[in-house]
Amino acid sequence: MRTLTSLLALSLATGCIIENDVGRTPGDDGPVVVPAPAPAPAPAPAPGPRPGGSNPPAPTCADDALEPNDTTPVAALGSFDLTLSDGDVDRFAVTLFPGERLTAEAWFANSEGNVDLYILDEAGEILAASYTDDDGELVDLVNDTGDVLALTVEANLWEPTASTCVGYGLELVITDTAEPPPPPPPPPAPVCVDDTSEPNGDWGTAVELQPILDGTTAYDFVSSDDDWFYTAAVPGEILEIAVYHDAPGELLSVQAWDGQGALANATATYGTAVVVYAEGGVMGDTIDLLVAPTAPDTCAPYTVEVTSLLPVCEDDLYEPNDVASVYADAPVALTLYDGDVDRFAVDLYPGEELFVDALFDSSWGDVDLALLDAYGAELASSTTSTDDESMVWFNDSPFVQELTIEVALWGADSTTCQDVTLDWVVYGAACWDDGLEGDDTPVGAWELVPQPGTSVIFDLVADDDDWFWLETLGGEAVDVYIEHGTYGAELDLTAYDALGTVDYAYAGYAFDEVGVQLPVTPYGDVYDLEIRPLAGPGTCLPYTLTVVSW
Repeated sequence: MRTLTSLLALSLATGCIIENDVGRTPGDDGPVVVPAPAPAPAPAPAPGPRPGGSNPPAPTCADDALEPNDTTPVAALGSFDLTLSDGDVDRFAVTLFPGERLTAEAWFANSEGNVDLYILDEAGEILAASYTDDDGELVDLVNDTGDVLALTVEANLWEPTASTCVGYGLELVITDTAEPPPPPPPPPAPVCVDDTSEPNGDWGTAVELQPILDGTTAYDFVSSDDDWFYTAAVPGEILEIAVYHDAPGELLSVQAWDGQGALANATATYGTAVVVYAEGGVMGDTIDLLVAPTAPDTCAPYTVEVTSLLPVCEDDLYEPNDVASVYADAPVALTLYDGDVDRFAVDLYPGEELFVDALFDSSWGDVDLALLDAYGAELASSTTSTDDESMVWFNDSPFVQELTIEVALWGADSTTCQDVTLDWVVYGAACWDDGLEGDDTPVGAWELVPQPGTSVIFDLVADDDDWFWLETLGGEAVDVYIEHGTYGAELDLTAYDALGTVDYAYAGYAFDEVGVQLPVTPYGDVYDLEIRPLAGPGTCLPYTLTVVSW
């Protein structure tokens, strides 16, 4: 017996009893008796071709391409040309899943050196081994544990010398030992018993199929003769009629007619449905259906499914805007249906007025309008029961209002489909006071109270001087910014303390934010801020004032 340690060689030579787990079976705690080795055999002739046409590779006594794998196994499967010499061990890491078989095969010339193969578990215990004196070794292992096994395949030399150099081939293969599942049993032969709809063998005895509105109804029949049916589509409704069977080798003829003529003439084969679409139109319609065998002695159980497809409104170009509003250029063409809500975002600056119109024909559905603020509160609405809706709202606050125009159907059902043209217009602000007026001089200045680490934003209108004041805390830094969106307009921002001007900023371009920085003092200070339109009295200039505390 050979093991993985060179120390075992001495015991083998003397026939000693060795305490080792090699070769034991589970539960065998006794020693393993290793007989003294037989006399060395005569040198073997040079190996001939190996079955399959593979010969051992010529040894080079140089490291092969997978080195170093003496200590850390290399993860690889397949066929390899390798070299072993004195002190060299080749190790390969293999993961074996439950039900898989690992086969390791080595071929070499025993006259050059004897290669042994082992399969070890994670703890280094030998699970399988092959160590004959032939020109090849073969070892395999089936994972029947139910667990995933992390294995090491090891190839080493038996009793090498310093000059031993063996070229050998190695093949590692994993196969699945699980047996394929048995084929499914053949389907039972149909029992040709007339269905409960009989007799319906002609047009005069046709059986009515009653589809569920906005749903599907299924019927099971047996075809051994002609089967006639009829069903009705309500105005605006589309019916989908599907006929299919599961009788191998049988063919069923499917024909359908509405009030205008033939709708379908097709054959239902095994596993393939014939589908017919019928429209109710403006006044509704009746559909006749004939299912018949194409050959004598046919016995084919089959199913008829009737699905009601009520008109479906296609989403307009602005969906999805049922929850979150979208920005768009007015006017917009919309389609509304039951459960659909269209929302559009509009920003209204101080002094601006919004006009909204919804144009539609109320005979197809009643449309309502609502205007919501940023928190969802209703600011305006129009909910008449006539054609068209209109609403107007004026922003008399000093802030930009983020508004939502909401368009929805009133009293709609699943058949409602309404086209709407929505238009809105914003008229610019007349030069009106922004709500903080009385601040035209330092005496009437408006107090700004920023909290440390926060920003305060005001939307204002400058038609004359605007004055503000604020008090900083000890060590607090405060920045003040202005920005306007009027091309060609100019604004000045000046900051003062008790001794005079401390900073100045000039907003000469639209959408160009400029600002001043107030001095940081140990005890804080009081500052006045002056915002002045350079065009003088009569200027109407909406602007934004931002105060940032650090």
